[in-house]
Amino acid sequence: MLLSALALIFVFGAGIGATGIGGVGVVPVLIGLSVLPVSGAVPVAQAAFAVTSCVGAVMHRRSLAGLDRKVVALLAWAAAGAVAGALLLPVVAGLWLEVALGLLMIGAGVFELVRALRPGLGQAAAPREPDMRLVGSGVGVGSALTGTGGPILFVPTMLLAGVELRRIVALAQLIQAPIAGAATAVHLARGALDLPLAGIVGTALGLGVIAGAMASRRMSVERLRLVLGVALVAGGAAFLATRS
Repeated sequence: MLLSALALIFVFGAGIGATGIGGVGVVPVLIGLSVLPVSGAVPVAQAAFAVTSCVGAVMHRRSLAGLDRKVVALLAWAAAGAVAGALLLPVVAGLWLEVALGLLMIGAGVFELVRALRPGLGQAAAPREPDMRLVGSGVGVGSALTGTGGPILFVPTMLLAGVELRRIVALAQLIQAPIAGAATAVHLARGALDLPLAGIVGTALGLGVIAGAMASRRMSVERLRLVLGVALVAGGAAFLATRS
């Protein structure tokens, strides 16, 4: 089961590298293939995202254009939110959280399909300045609770705010670092993290990110998003079916 899970995690890592979204599938895969319960899968996924955040930040370093005060505020509040979410996890972990993960996976797939069919989504909107403290804390809490890296919650929020798309993709990779780091520290402190397994999952995910980034140079982004969108919707539906 572990090898099957790692193969799927590699695929989702490729989705991250190619489109910025894909990590939402990691926890459902670990749960659905009976590798870990939700209370153990979320900490492992968060630790694995520490690897992808480093890879993603390096790949998009030119788009970041420096760390201004707003970006620093975003990262700081994301870390604070992640601490809160990680502390809440033992309280809220259960069937409802698993159902929420399945729905989030389907939602991510639909979002990717929409982006594939409407490539200009978010680019024509009038730019507005979102409250980075609110965005950061909200994304941090939600990501730590669901074991997602951050982009699946961050990207739609910033698109709706009309932020420039390349900036969104770059920041979406960067925001994973404080979320993954803060949440992982909490899970380590309470002894809830399987560190060797997290290293294996992180390696598979990181290799997938690199492979996805390389593949995206040879394929159209829209086609990659279509493939990922279908995979996420199908995978989320299958995961929900096993929870009933």
